[in-house]
Amino acid sequence: MTEEVGREIIRQIIDGHLKPGDRFPPESELMSQLHTSRGVVREALKVVAVLGLVRIEQGRGTYVCQRGDYFLQPISWGLWGDNNLEALQEARRGVEVEVAGLAAERATPQDLEVIQSHLDQMKSTHITEKWAEYVKADMSFHFALAAASRNAILNQVITLLHNLLRQLVAMSDPAHGEPTPESPGDHEEVFEAVRVHQPAAAREAMKRLLSNADRHLPALLNRKATGQ
Repeated sequence: MTEEVGREIIRQIIDGHLKPGDRFPPESELMSQLHTSRGVVREALKVVAVLGLVRIEQGRGTYVCQRGDYFLQPISWGLWGDNNLEALQEARRGVEVEVAGLAAERATPQDLEVIQSHLDQMKSTHITEKWAEYVKADMSFHFALAAASRNAILNQVITLLHNLLRQLVAMSDPAHGEPTPESPGDHEEVFEAVRVHQPAAAREAMKRLLSNADRHLPALLNRKATGQ
């Protein structure tokens, strides 16, 4: 029963019925909605919290986490090893290239507005060297592309990959954590191909973006490891 209730809570979050920052209804209301006991509700919420989708604040309630926290904790506990950076890079190449192509086929005018807004934010924060805001806008750009792909599975895979990437960057020295100077231009090439609905060009632009990122990440992590 706990598993079934947990799945229903996850579905409501993933489908957007509960949004980041939303406070869950009281336990009594959840019991009524889900036709179950208080104990089952509590155990299900604990499971969903482990997945990083909600946070339980003692005395205050349960809140939906930001999308950047989804699925990160259980994967990251035992993930990082000698070959996992390469594995993450391979996974991004396999998934994000296809997402870019699908977005070019399926993006609506509303999707393009959202993607453009994140790109504009990347440009402005890159100029002012506000790196934390830049990284947030960068992730939002990729999340918006995934949403425009209209593929729910790829959408969630992108969430996982970028959450893992965010943790990897956070492990580096913040002083050396800035993105590469060409990053906004790389993203703009992807956006332009998506905007004019050219899937092949979007895939090639994403390949170039990821190739540049792949060259940057090992050096970034090496600086952290050596304390430079």
